[in-house]
Amino acid sequence: MEQRTPENMYIHGAYLKLAAPDVVYAELEAYGAALRKDRYVFGIRDEGLEESLAARDDRLISLGLAKNAGSYQVVAKLYRRALEGTGDAGYDIAVRVACLANEAAPGMLLLDDSSLFGDGEFRRM
Repeated sequence: MEQRTPENMYIHGAYLKLAAPDVVYAELEAYGAALRKDRYVFGIRDEGLEESLAARDDRLISLGLAKNAGSYQVVAKLYRRALEGTGDAGYDIAVRVACLANEAAPGMLLLDDSSLFGDGEFRRM
């Protein structure tokens, strides 16, 4: 693995913004594992990159982010999108389950946003 330097991080981030969804998903799995392992180490989480990847609005990338992103806001946004429905009920359930199981952003469940989990959402799952 390359040393984490600012140059490498920028290049790798640009690569992920352009890479095929299956490549990004695999990278997100490694990223999520690093976040879960070193949750409190400064400089591991990259919220800007997570936001950029979420903006690609690719279903496979979104699923990878739901499971591995460290940003509560990104995970909550993905959860909301799946809750509103994408037209694929099975996919929407998978994204919501991945968000709730995300150990890299466990505080998402504590967000002060009653619209996210209100009206019996946990009973519905």
